[in-house]
Amino acid sequence: MKFHLYDLEEKGNAAFSINEVIQVDENVLTPSNRFTEISEIEVTGTGFYDAKAQEFVVGLEISCQVVVPCAITLKPLDVELDTQLSEVFSFSDNIDEADLDDVIAVSDLEVDLLPYILSAVIAEIPMKVVDPELEQYPAGEGWEVLTETALQKQKEETIDPRLEKLKAFKFED
Repeated sequence: MKFHLYDLEEKGNAAFSINEVIQVDENVLTPSNRFTEISEIEVTGTGFYDAKAQEFVVGLEISCQVVVPCAITLKPLDVELDTQLSEVFSFSDNIDEADLDDVIAVSDLEVDLLPYILSAVIAEIPMKVVDPELEQYPAGEGWEVLTETALQKQKEETIDPRLEKLKAFKFED
């Protein structure tokens, strides 16, 4: 999704719609243990070029499906993601240092939105996902995965070994 300055100037000071489907090339993404695959990304929104300020403003709605591993079983799970992206790109050479937090300086005559879209999608991917249909947690010889409630119950039933000898004492009433 590249926008060249000449094309933006041609549109004038009128807002225009953006409606594209992006096929994600696996070579573009860096390997991650948070996700294994990103489906095609649907991008809709508007763009506006302000010729006087030499700024290109975009507001995008981004939706896609991501395959992530279950945090317990590593089974692949499909997760729907919907996020928004708003950016301001400046073609001007005179950008104040204070504005650099809000404005992205463009060094050449073209703006590529793909890195910003991918960053927004990756930021939206949850750190851990557990399969909602998981009924039995894995266990092995000498270990088992516990739910939070089972862990809490186990802690309540277990007596601290340092206090175990106190049970032998008989207290008078």
